Amino acid sequence: DGTKPTEAVNATNKLIARDKIDFLMGSCSSSTTLALMPIHTKLEMINLNSCSSSKMITDPLPSGQLNKWIFRLQYRSDRTAAFVAEFADKELGAKKIGVMNDTNEYGRAAADGAVQYLKGIGKPAAVHENYNSGDKTFSSQLLKFKDAGVDTLGYFGYYQEAALILKQAKQLGVKLRVVTTDVLHTPVFVELAGPDANGVLVTTAFTQDASDARSVKFTEAFKKRWGKDPTGVSAMGYDAVYLMKWAYEKAGTKDKQKVRDALASVSGFVGVTGETKFNERGDDMRPFLVTVISDGKWIPYEEWKKGRR
Repeated sequence: DGTKPTEAVNATNKLIARDKIDFLMGSCSSSTTLALMPIHTKLEMINLNSCSSSKMITDPLPSGQLNKWIFRLQYRSDRTAAFVAEFADKELGAKKIGVMNDTNEYGRAAADGAVQYLKGIGKPAAVHENYNSGDKTFSSQLLKFKDAGVDTLGYFGYYQEAALILKQAKQLGVKLRVVTTDVLHTPVFVELAGPDANGVLVTTAFTQDASDARSVKFTEAFKKRWGKDPTGVSAMGYDAVYLMKWAYEKAGTKDKQKVRDALASVSGFVGVTGETKFNERGDDMRPFLVTVISDGKWIPYEEWKKGRR
């Protein structure tokens, strides 16, 4: 769909009316997923999403009812953001936490989750700044963080701006630990940021640089097939396919209601990203994996800590 809502709607209509699909997996951009949802919801078709993070996707419908035809392996943005803030506070021992976000739907929703969490624990964000997609200069925001003594930054935006922010922070002498989401789990970010990416903490569902057998096996197979490293989104997409296989086998039929019910009550399915367990909204509640970027790799935080000792 090229991240265009109109294209997502057109593609969804074609898949359902022309190709007679049994279930849907889409989309990656939250805006496109939100655009196509009324279609598959009206037609009572399962959508198992492994990429979009907006909280609006699994929020209740205008009627107040939950949308029972959407399931999501990708972490919900506000839950991820709250975890980022919690990790900065409890694990990193941050004294003053700042929040910075893109003004797009993802950035706003995620930042709100972090800000609300910090308010809830009685440690409101020392500074909360935002920017618009495509901005090139961030000195005013960074200097506010510096003046306020912010030591840890919860960042909710995309990799193009993140790379510039890190470079400009270094130039201005602003020292910040950055904790963010899997939006920065991409080689493009490291290419753009270079050494400035080192030390950035990224929450994700999977890292190709983990040492456990399951991750190693999947990474080797993925690289052999595609010639590049997998990301967390790659792993969630892979798990989504096998989760649908599991649901059809569990239901013992292609009846969409029975397959949907099997997904809703999933138990014992362990994929590359861990064990899936959906809540009442259809969001996967598996734990987060925190990684640290080090020389172009995303090292699991616990492994990284041991390596430093």
